[in-house]
Amino acid sequence: MRAYERFLKYVAFPTMSDPESESVPSTKKQLALAEALAAELREMGLVGVEISEYGYVYASLPANYFQIVLEITERDMLNQHEATKLFE
Repeated sequence: MRAYERFLKYVAFPTMSDPESESVPSTKKQLALAEALAAELREMGLVGVEISEYGYVYASLPANYFQIVLEITERDMLNQHEATKLFE
């Protein structure tokens, strides 16, 4: 997913606060965005993803995260190279 597509997905969440509320976050809808962000972070391979009672999202990169990304990229490049041979 491209960055602008992610942005459009995030801004579609109704996160308007409730000025009358004394809780944080002030609405349950604000937690829906936090849950979506947490799910995406897990899908990206981050670890220790958690949402605090206040709706803050925390996550950590595993030590081998960039190695995994490079391996995936190398595999994709190999697949593209093999595909290019089919059209030569």
